[in-house]
This record gives sequence, C-alpha cells and structure tokens, in this order.
Amino acid sequence: MRKILILAILILIAATGLWASNMDLIVMVDTSSSMLPFFDDLLQYLFSDILMKNLNYGDTFHLLSFSSTVTVELEERIVSKQSAINALRKINFLKQKLLLGKYTDLVLAIKETIRYAESLSSINSKRIFLLTDGIHDPPPGSEYSNEDPVKVNEEMQQLAQKIISKGGWSVNILQIPTEDMINENRMTESPSDQHPEDTQGNAKLTPFPRNQYLDQFADKLGITIYPYKTDENKNLSNRVLGFPVLIFPDNLGNQSKDFAIPFKIQNFLDEPVIIRLRSIKDAEGNIFTRTANTLSVPAKATVPFNVPVTLPDTYEKGPLDIKIQLSFEDDSRISPKEGQIQLIYSGNPWTEVSHFIVNNLFIIILVLIAAGILALLFFYVRKQFLEDAFSDKVKLIHVSAWDHKTQEDMKDMIEMKVDFQNPNIGTRNIRKFQEGKTYGVGGSHSSFLIFLVPVPPDIAEIRMENNKYIFTPLDPAYFPDITKPVKNCLDTDINVQTPKGYKMIIRFIRYISPLYRINSLLHSIYEQKESEEPGK
Repeated sequence: MRKILILAILILIAATGLWASNMDLIVMVDTSSSMLPFFDDLLQYLFSDILMKNLNYGDTFHLLSFSSTVTVELEERIVSKQSAINALRKINFLKQKLLLGKYTDLVLAIKETIRYAESLSSINSKRIFLLTDGIHDPPPGSEYSNEDPVKVNEEMQQLAQKIISKGGWSVNILQIPTEDMINENRMTESPSDQHPEDTQGNAKLTPFPRNQYLDQFADKLGITIYPYKTDENKNLSNRVLGFPVLIFPDNLGNQSKDFAIPFKIQNFLDEPVIIRLRSIKDAEGNIFTRTANTLSVPAKATVPFNVPVTLPDTYEKGPLDIKIQLSFEDDSRISPKEGQIQLIYSGNPWTEVSHFIVNNLFIIILVLIAAGILALLFFYVRKQFLEDAFSDKVKLIHVSAWDHKTQEDMKDMIEMKVDFQNPNIGTRNIRKFQEGKTYGVGGSHSSFLIFLVPVPPDIAEIRMENNKYIFTPLDPAYFPDITKPVKNCLDTDINVQTPKGYKMIIRFIRYISPLYRINSLLHSIYEQKESEEPGK
C-alpha cells in the first residue's frame, strides 16, 4: 500500500510539471577586494534580474561566498515576489564582507560548490554560477598552492570532469576584471582596435586576460567565460545564463477587439531555442490568447513573435494601458514575463451591432412580420397562377435540348453518388463512357471524386466493357467486403471503409439531367389533368 501511495505521488508531481520545471541555482561569489567596485552594479543588474525575472516559483536560490574558505550565505526558495525581495535584501549585506577577502582559493571554492550541490535534492536541475576575477591565490599552507601549478591544473580538470559526469548540471562563469586588468586594458586601447608591439617588440596583453586555471577549467567543460563589461549591464543575467529575452512593443496605436501583439525574442545562446506560449492574462485574469503559439529562435538571433489576441468585452473604447502576464509551456525561463501594452481601443464591432439590435428590436420585429406576409402572398399568387394555367389547358412547350435524341446521347453518361457527400458540385462526378474507357475513383484528382473524408487518389477504377460497367478495387484496404471486380456495378451499393474506420457507400447510376426530370414531371401532370373528366 505504501509503495502504491508513493508511486501515485510521483505520478502527480510529474503530471503537474513540478518534477522537471524547478531548478537549484547555486551562485558562488568571490569576496576578494576586486569585486568591490562592481558590487553595486551586480546587485542592481545581475542579482535583481536573476531573482525577480529569471527564477520561476519553486526554484531555489543558493548563495555561497569564498576567499580562503567557503561560506553558505543564504538559501531561499522562491515561492512569491516577496521571497525574491527578501533574498535580494540579504545579498546587499554581503558587501560588508568584500574587503575581508585577502586570499582566493579557487580550487577549494569549486570543490565545495560541487559538494554542496550533491547534498541537495536530486529532483531539481542544478546550475552553478561562478562570479570571480579568476585569480587563484590560496593562503599559505594550502594544498592547492600556486607553487605546484601542475597539481592545481590537474585538480581543476578533475573537478570539471566530475561536473560533466553528473549529466545535466550546467555551469556559467562571469569574470570580474581586477584593477591590474583594467589598467592593462587601458594601455592597450587603440583607435584601430589592434594590439601593437611595445618598444621592446613584445606583444601587449589583450583586454581582460584570464587566469590559466579558470580558462582551462572552462575549456574542459566546453563553456565560454563571459567577461564583465560595465557598458553591457542591460540583460546581464540573460547574457551570462543564456536565458532568452522577451521584448515588449511600443504603443500599438488603434486596435479593435482582435489584433496581434508584435513581441520580439532575443536568444543569447549558440544554439536555437523553442518558445511555447501558453497564455496571456491581464490583472483580472482574463485570458487573451486564442491559440497556443510556438516559435523557434535561431542561435544569437532576435526574431519577431506576433501573438494573436482577443480583448475581453470588459474594456471600454479609448486609450488603454494594460498590464499583462505571460506563461510558457516549457522551461525556457524567458524574461520578463510581465509588462505593459499600450493601445487605443476602437471597440468590438459585433458588440455595437448587438446594441443596435437591442435598441431597434421593435422595428426589426415589424420588418420581419412584413417580410413574412409578403412571402405568404407570393406563394398564394404563384399557386393561383399554376391552377389557372392548368385549367385553361395551356400547352407546355417542349425543351428541345432534352428531346429523345438528346437523352439517347446521354445513355452512356454515368454519375457517382456518395452518401452524405454534397452532390451539388456541377458535373464533377459525371463522366461519359465509351467502350474500353476507364476512370479512377478516389480522392485528390481522381475522375470520380470522394471528398467526404480524406482518401488517396485512384483507390479503385470503373471500366466499360461490352456495354457493361465493371468496378475494380485497386487498394483492397478500402474495400474489405470486395474480393474481386464487381460486374454490372450500376445501381449497386459499394461499401468503402477508411483505415480509421469511417464507413460510406458509393453507387454508380445513369445520369439524367435535372431539366429533363422537370420537363417529364410537368408533362406527366399535364397528361393527368387532360385525362380527368369534366366536373371532377
């Protein structure tokens, strides 16, 4: 019983999408003094966006700091906007520790981060985010001292391999420039963006050189280290973590009830991403979207994302500033998911029509009554006219186009009827036969067309031999009741069944013109009228 209960709980979790949609984001922050000049910008542009935009409800944010040791600063499960704000406030206090970091043990930091991630529940996916200047400067006596760079590099390679073996863990690195890096970068700047040689003939250093251990660690993981630049703070978290950005449009101008919102999506990854929009809601919970929308965004590209929407009838005509919230079917973590659209609403034309009908209901009823009286009067006059015509023995005029000779010419014209299929398609399913003539039966461009349900072309054929008509199935799957050709198939019900089980009946009959039928009917009525005795 206990096993059954556990299994039911697991199925429920998987069905609701909680199993695969939540993430543990483990941020490891270098507390060396090189971080201090950039901390305010990181707090405003990086941590704020991560907590307020990138994380979903149910994700957990972990913050670890390192210098010569590793400290767990906070662990916050994001269940509401307030919990994200609380985490952001706690991060602000971390600034006080930045001047205390005298040493930086990079190997120890990565090793402890892996150990910490392993201690967490295996249900959530794991993403490690490392913020550091990349300098490995451990305290005296550390087993990862720079005095033995081969050992340090081997240890870093082993740590990278351990992360790879986890199968599903991801790592992102944002490298903060040291003061020396900034000075070197300024010295090497030139209008041509080149790096010329100095007076001794030695090549100058490129901007933001990386520590060899961190660089080789990233190469082993197959990732790129993102260099921090103060002029690229906008969407910094999306750029580093690879989450796509949703770009809201400017004022949409005049719009009616149905229109499309011209969003744009920017993909920072080196591979395409699939975006599946589930719905758009306003502050009152009204669902805007008419259908689900899916878009494939190429690597490193920004593409338009036009979403058809329908405004609810609660909105009044005039300028609107609507706050909307979007939800997505996948775990793409696109941001922002909330924003505003501005437009001038021209109203729903159908609502105006309904208002007109309600306001003029009495007049409309009178018009309908008058139309009904006129229709009754028309049919009454028509009936009287026909009765007068027969009573006066008006001679019917023969239609020369349908005399005996013409009907004789139509004796070899065959029509196919399909039960429940619209027969009013002109002469599409009427064919004139000659001796040896064969016509295909089926869908698409077949001579005799079945369009009631989708079927392949030419699943059968009908042929004239010795003035007889022979029906031959070409695809036995559609004719389970027929094992051989049907001779003299005219006026015979032929059962057709599709692979999905839909059944229908087709039959072939001799074609008789509708005008000929009417002419014959009128003559029969006239002859019957002539044969009646006077006074009866």
